Amino acid sequence: MRSRYRINCPPVLRTLTMFLFFSGFLFCNAQNFLVAPFDISAGVIPSPVKLAGETHLFYELHLTNVDSKPWAVLQLEVFSDKADSPLAKYAIPSLRRMFGHPGLEGSPNDPILVGPGSHAILYLDIRVDGRQTVPGSLKHRFLFSPIGGDSAKMAPVVVEAPLLTVYRQKPLEIRPPVKGGHWVAVNGPSDTSVHRRVWAVTNGKGHIAQRFAIDWGKIGEDGHPYHGDPTKNSSWYGYGSEVLAVAQASVVEVWDGIPENTPFQSPAVPITVETVAGNHIILDLGNGRFALYAHLKTGSVRVKVGQKVDAGDVLGLIGNSGNADLPHLHFQVMDANSPLGAEGLPYVFKTFRLEGVAVIADLLDPVKTWKPVTPAIEHRDEIPFENAIVAF
Repeated sequence: MRSRYRINCPPVLRTLTMFLFFSGFLFCNAQNFLVAPFDISAGVIPSPVKLAGETHLFYELHLTNVDSKPWAVLQLEVFSDKADSPLAKYAIPSLRRMFGHPGLEGSPNDPILVGPGSHAILYLDIRVDGRQTVPGSLKHRFLFSPIGGDSAKMAPVVVEAPLLTVYRQKPLEIRPPVKGGHWVAVNGPSDTSVHRRVWAVTNGKGHIAQRFAIDWGKIGEDGHPYHGDPTKNSSWYGYGSEVLAVAQASVVEVWDGIPENTPFQSPAVPITVETVAGNHIILDLGNGRFALYAHLKTGSVRVKVGQKVDAGDVLGLIGNSGNADLPHLHFQVMDANSPLGAEGLPYVFKTFRLEGVAVIADLLDPVKTWKPVTPAIEHRDEIPFENAIVAF
């Protein structure tokens, strides 16, 4: 239908009028968008991995508040691309445990608060039960609320982040890096593992190389990780144990000669990017995957850069060098040849026996010990969860 009204104006003025109109339209929409001023991005594309009989998606969302006032995250819902009901729903009590604030021991007031100009990391663990298929992508619906001043009167704002693709290929299957006896997967994959919360910035980029890392400690037949004087490395059952190649691979990095630490004492050398892994070996497993063996015994490395190894070959011995308190093997798989400047990748073992679950404080107590699972449970194509006691 033709309008009854007509505006007579020169072409230049008409162009200017249209420019101001559309500029005002975009400006108003920008203001509406900035009602929830968050840049939301994913640290990595999540990959499914099985542990404790369930399929998990471990990943992180990075939230940057570009406003001049703090905002609170009140709720998060995570949806599959093919379902209307959420896979997971988190309210304030759960969200407080999921938040990390880089550069801060904690948020000044509350973990769910993201301050002006601040960056926070939300650590997610989405579980997919056996009745569900792994989604092709994930949708995240946030409920934000401004804090302080007149903005506190605003109603909470709903924001949907862009769809996050899920990498649905099966994780890498590897051989065990240790053998014989009982081994505890200290700081293994979980919501609470300290490994997963190490967001390290190297060469201008933040990474979580230890996302699926495990500190392997050996348990003796007496139910403890040590005997005699615990301040001596030789008292720990794992000390001097062989570490093994987890697959056919090439040696791409070797570091030896760093003096070992005394248990429970400060490191023998200053901890830097170069010394954090102590004496260590990195294997190139192919297809952009690398394996790190850290904190090895001084002088025990048996391979050289460029050497080819087969699964099961002895690489070195467990020690207590670098950023370590006690003798153990720190093992992780990552997407680059760097202990910190890489993203941690999931991996699984073809089979292992779950023999129990450790309480670390009890393991270190001379009286208490761990309680075995009777009978032991065989797990296939899984990664051990945090503090699981397993045998390969």
